[in-house]
Amino acid sequence: MNYSNKALREIFYPFIVTVIIIVVACFFSNDICYDFIKLSDSGLGAFGTIFGFLIAILTIINSLDNQYIRRLKADNNFDLMQGYLKHAILFSFISIGFCSGFSFVFSQSKCCYYEIIGFILLAILVYSFLASFRFLVRFLKIIAD
Repeated sequence: MNYSNKALREIFYPFIVTVIIIVVACFFSNDICYDFIKLSDSGLGAFGTIFGFLIAILTIINSLDNQYIRRLKADNNFDLMQGYLKHAILFSFISIGFCSGFSFVFSQSKCCYYEIIGFILLAILVYSFLASFRFLVRFLKIIAD
C-alpha cells in the first residue's frame, strides 16, 4: 500500500517518540534515580484498565453498522483503524505481562540488570501508551464527525 507522509507519521510516531524518550531517560539516568517498581505497579493498573476498555471497543466496533463505519469501510480506513486497535490491545497485554513479571522478579531484590530491564519496561509502557493514544485519537475523530 502507498501511504501519504501524514499516514506514515501516524504509523511510526509511537516508535520514534518512544526511542526519543528512552534516549533522554538514559542520558539523565546518572542524575535521576528511577523507581521502576512503582512504575511497574502503576503501569499494571493503568494498562489493565486500558486493556479492558480496548477489548470493549473491539466488540462494539465490529458489531456497529452506522454511517461512520460504512464511510470508513468505503474509504478503506476501517482496516487501518482495526489494525491500530489490535496493535494497542496487543501492546497493552504485553505491558500487563511485563509489569507483572517485573514486579514479581524485582519486588524483593534488585540484580545488576535492574536498570536495563527497567528501561525496557519504560520503553514498553511508553510505546503501549502511544499506540493506545493513536487509536483513541482516530476513534474520537470518527465519533466527532
